Amino acid sequence: LIKRSNLFEYYDAISYDDSFMMKYQNVKFTVSETILHLVQAENYKEPSQSHVVFRGAIITIPANKKIKANTLIFSKESILKPDIYLMFLILEIFFLIIYLLTMDCSAIVTLTVVLIWHLIYWMCNYKKNSKPKLEKIKLEDVIFDKKFDVYSKDQIEARYLLTTAFIDRLNNLKIAFRTKSIRCSFFDNNIMFALKTSKDLFEIGNLFTSLTDPKNFEDFYLQLSSIYEIIDHFKLNERTGL
Repeated sequence: LIKRSNLFEYYDAISYDDSFMMKYQNVKFTVSETILHLVQAENYKEPSQSHVVFRGAIITIPANKKIKANTLIFSKESILKPDIYLMFLILEIFFLIIYLLTMDCSAIVTLTVVLIWHLIYWMCNYKKNSKPKLEKIKLEDVIFDKKFDVYSKDQIEARYLLTTAFIDRLNNLKIAFRTKSIRCSFFDNNIMFALKTSKDLFEIGNLFTSLTDPKNFEDFYLQLSSIYEIIDHFKLNERTGL
């Protein structure tokens, strides 16, 4: 499902922390604390030896409705654009030249290894992986356009999906999970959200806080209710057309 969603381009391994399925209004949805990895060499078998592309929650909800075209929503913070990535490479080369002039051997070796690693990443993955051929959609909501990029194969359906009410619920999801980076995909009669966060999700306490403190349940409640709002908004318990 993650592959078919087109939410991520660069990864070839996956691991999970907590994963569970819940039911709300007869709609079964899954929430998985997911880590996507990019393995740089074929002999690397352990995820710990790979580059982490994404760490956070992936929420998958069956739409129970016909979704004709793939529509993608990316928050601006969730995308490391190629021009920015090239800027990092240029900066690394610049600092390498400085270290060569100062003859700082340890820094030269470290930076050279990092630079080679990034060049391999660029050559083997950026060229190989390409975004799905989707049309960029510009909405009338100026504030939304400043925060999100939208791509779709069907402009009419995309505009029908991305109502003001849905945008409000998408923002509520970001707030509940305390993240600035969120991705969403409508595809194959599914709706998938990817929220980048390193925080342990759906935890209601730890060894250092009391379970009787209501604040421990607040995040847990907000996270679940923000998902319920999406289901209620699209009436996903009803098998009708979007």
